[in-house]
Amino acid sequence: QKTENLEKIVTWRNGLQNGVLTISNDQTLKNLHNIEQVGVISTLNIDHCPNLSLEGIQEIQQLENLTVNYCGVNDLKPLHHPNMQMMKSLNLQHNNIEVIEPIEILINLADLDLSHNKIKSTNQMFYVSRMEALKKFNIVENECTKEADFEARLLYSIANEIEEVKYGEGDNDLEQIKEKMEALKESLSPYEIEQLQAEIDKIEKENKQMEVDIERYEKENEQLDKLEQRLVKAVEQIKEMVQMYFDNAEPIQ
Repeated sequence: QKTENLEKIVTWRNGLQNGVLTISNDQTLKNLHNIEQVGVISTLNIDHCPNLSLEGIQEIQQLENLTVNYCGVNDLKPLHHPNMQMMKSLNLQHNNIEVIEPIEILINLADLDLSHNKIKSTNQMFYVSRMEALKKFNIVENECTKEADFEARLLYSIANEIEEVKYGEGDNDLEQIKEKMEALKESLSPYEIEQLQAEIDKIEKENKQMEVDIERYEKENEQLDKLEQRLVKAVEQIKEMVQMYFDNAEPIQ
């Protein structure tokens, strides 16, 4: 049983207003264990908690809006949980995030802000493609936006229904990226178009391989969970056998 943050529960309960909880400038906050004891939280805002891990957030069952800014967060695995699938808005500005794979599970997410992080690989855009409800996406000030293939990968990944994309200096770069890609097509020679199509095919192949890898990873995790359950059961049986032995053993004279 996790005992962290129990001394903070009363303060958090007092701060909960209409399902909204804000936590600011807490140098001692290391995780979010036991936060579910506060009550029903639909919106959680956390900022300037530099030692924070998101571990424990998965215990919140009705979270719709999450903002975690200036907290140095680098691991999004706690968000990869069925309890998080109600989330509609996720703002993770100014953290140390490099990998966004765990949040692909957020299928109802409409607004995603990953600006001012440390995402380097354009391959990470693949996971955005799995968020079919996404309407707004901000990835300003990440190293991946400087890569030559970023715009092509981004355009391939975003849903057709998306309304706003920010990765440059404009308020909405969506039309700009579409215009640039169309202009590029018009200026290319047949050979260059063929090369571009080959690059697109390569991206599609990589995405399909990533889907296969993800499926294999999920199956392996499922097998490990089953093995762990069998081991736990075996240990319990051994404990019972040992206890029965001592219960039935004759005392030494």
